[in-house]
Amino acid sequence: MNSIKETKIFRTSVRTLSLSLLAIIAATPVLAQETNISDVYGRWLTGDATVEIGDCGDGTPCGYIIKVDAQRSQSDPLLDEHNPEKSQQSNTLVGTRILHGFINKKGHWRHGRIYNPANGKSYSSRLELETPTKMVVKGCIGPFCQKQIWVRKIISLQQKAPNHVAH
Repeated sequence: MNSIKETKIFRTSVRTLSLSLLAIIAATPVLAQETNISDVYGRWLTGDATVEIGDCGDGTPCGYIIKVDAQRSQSDPLLDEHNPEKSQQSNTLVGTRILHGFINKKGHWRHGRIYNPANGKSYSSRLELETPTKMVVKGCIGPFCQKQIWVRKIISLQQKAPNHVAH
């Protein structure tokens, strides 16, 4: 009689354990999913502009300013007046390419260039997703880097942008 009761308890325990393991295994792909390197594509809020990152045409990311923050004062330039190329200084900041030339290294974008329109200089750059909606963007001179946190702009289906930036 004891062995029948013990067998039922054992089977119930095995079923419970099996269901628990099945739930964990089902959740594993979501928890352990590797970040797709193209996840940097989309619209990002930088603090004073919106940048759209798309495919440069060779599988690497390019970023263009698509909007300058409306909160900027009238004295802030909306032209690329600090560009080292005189012919570009009368161009508006909207449409300016600020990210390009990246190489994928171990799931991160490295060795790219970032252009800072505030001073007209370009720096070595890295892009690293911290979360699906938060990206660390670094601009570096040699081993010394400054970083910004960019936040993904959530776009409704009506605002959905194409998968690439055409410029």
